[in-house]
Amino acid sequence: MPDAKYEFDDTRSAIGANELDAQERKEMLDRFKSAGGQVLREKSIAEKAEDARRAAEAKSGGPSGRPVGGGGGGPVAENKLPSQLRREREREESEKAQRARQEYEKALKKLSGPGARFVIRLRCFLAGVAPFSGKHIKPQFVQFLNLELKQALIEFNLICNDLFLQRPSIGKKIMHGLDAKNPLLMETLEYAHHLYNSEYFNAFATAAQNNTSVPVETVSASLKSIYRTLYILYPFQETFKKAMGFALDIFTPEAQQAKLSQESLQGMIIKQKRFHTNAKAVFQTAFPKLFHLICLADGIDYPPFSPLLEKAIQVTQSDKLGQRKKGDGSTLESNAAEGAVREGTEAAEAATEEKKEEEKKGGIYDTKEYQYGYSLMKVRNPPQLVERYDKSKRMLEKVAINDRILLSYLYFMEFDYEYSFVLTTNKIQINVDYSGGVKSDYKKQMADLYNESRAIIKAYEKYEEMLQEYKAARDRKSTNYIEKSKLEEKAKGRADMEGRNTRGLIRTFMDNVAKSMAFLISDMKNAKQIVGNMEDLMKFDSDFEKSKRLNGKPIKQCIMDAYCFAVAFKERLANGDLFPLTPMTDEEMTESFGSTFGSSTPAPADSTEI
Repeated sequence: MPDAKYEFDDTRSAIGANELDAQERKEMLDRFKSAGGQVLREKSIAEKAEDARRAAEAKSGGPSGRPVGGGGGGPVAENKLPSQLRREREREESEKAQRARQEYEKALKKLSGPGARFVIRLRCFLAGVAPFSGKHIKPQFVQFLNLELKQALIEFNLICNDLFLQRPSIGKKIMHGLDAKNPLLMETLEYAHHLYNSEYFNAFATAAQNNTSVPVETVSASLKSIYRTLYILYPFQETFKKAMGFALDIFTPEAQQAKLSQESLQGMIIKQKRFHTNAKAVFQTAFPKLFHLICLADGIDYPPFSPLLEKAIQVTQSDKLGQRKKGDGSTLESNAAEGAVREGTEAAEAATEEKKEEEKKGGIYDTKEYQYGYSLMKVRNPPQLVERYDKSKRMLEKVAINDRILLSYLYFMEFDYEYSFVLTTNKIQINVDYSGGVKSDYKKQMADLYNESRAIIKAYEKYEEMLQEYKAARDRKSTNYIEKSKLEEKAKGRADMEGRNTRGLIRTFMDNVAKSMAFLISDMKNAKQIVGNMEDLMKFDSDFEKSKRLNGKPIKQCIMDAYCFAVAFKERLANGDLFPLTPMTDEEMTESFGSTFGSSTPAPADSTEI
């Protein structure tokens, strides 16, 4: 219903009466009266309206609102003053707002009552993110947030960089192709490119390093920020996956036509497989568990995807996807356009520079060091490694061959036997460095590094032990479902924690080895002051050590091989096929090793990577 006005409201507005002060209004009223004007009252308006109604009744031959000669006493429409209509409308709006507020408070009270809080605690316990009796996040989920989830969001950013920004000419074709199909495809990729924000994860870094729990209240803002970014993309996750598939379908033939190196293409294939793993970790693991924690932090059992939840995480209608139209620009498009100009200029200036840039596209996977190190790791397949290093002959009874922690440990044992002697042997002459007046004993530093690596063996043994406990808890028969679930969840959490600890120790060790060997290689190429006998041959004395692959090889090759193995190993642990905690699928086993070796899903297969 349009707003009711007095007859003279337009006149008021035209003469600016609302902007006059009291004295000016009085003077204007006196001038109107002296000119013959009269002051109208609401009563006189009502009388005129009544006279008009009666005249209409007389003309129609009966009361308005009912037919002439009709029986019964139907209600007659009542004429009301504009001020009455306004007051009634305001009263109705006030009552409506009050009813809505009462209903909201009633619903909120129900959602935050004792029953609701019990349900929240139970869900958090069953999801493995918080204990039933406390309001703090479990260490294993803190590790998941700080490592797996953060890594997944970073890799979303990196694969979009590869598709759109590193080769701008290809990126432009991808954008036009997606836009022609559906603007939402491009919108989801652009949004995913900006998902990662390091500030959201800073609150978990210290606790993750110390493997401790975190009070929910202290990280509530960070949890909501992370959940908010995922909440916006979650309804479009299938569109996001389709968009990535379409983009890769365009990228592959264009990259081949542009003669990108096979290493670059292989690197993109690896990232593509990682994309599906990351999408699962983000939408199937992180998203529902973060929802439980937000409910726990606020003490409210929010209905999923409700306006109440959106208000809590500050999502507005303008934040949601689906607003991009065909032909709209994007940050990726503008960056790609700038890159295309730069790319064309560089090509015109020097073709050789373009070639060098192409060689860098694949990152670490294109380097000779990584390729050579990867070939060293493939000298023996997993069953051969088990046969060589399984002293108990029961390793595969405890852990399946496709368990990534087992595979990582086997490769560590391979390095320990074949290459770790470069850290401890006296046959390599490592001179003390006195540069800058500071004594640096690199031989002692490398020996200490080797000694620290012994903790890896103990960590893996602990992982095997916890895995056996989890199997026992899982297979234990009990009529008390809650008690069984509680014991099983605790055992699984301990096994996952020990697996993560083992992988972290191996990764740190290999990273330090790579840094130490890189320093020695730099010295051998330049100053030649630290390694005193790099041209000598490495000859082992005992019959046991003579079977080492590097026996009889130059010392400089021994250092280089150890470096390349470490580079490839740490990269596979950080971003490659050995990164997740979940077991390898048959497809992944075939791709990495050429066979499944009769692998079967191990005990922690139902682990949600936390």
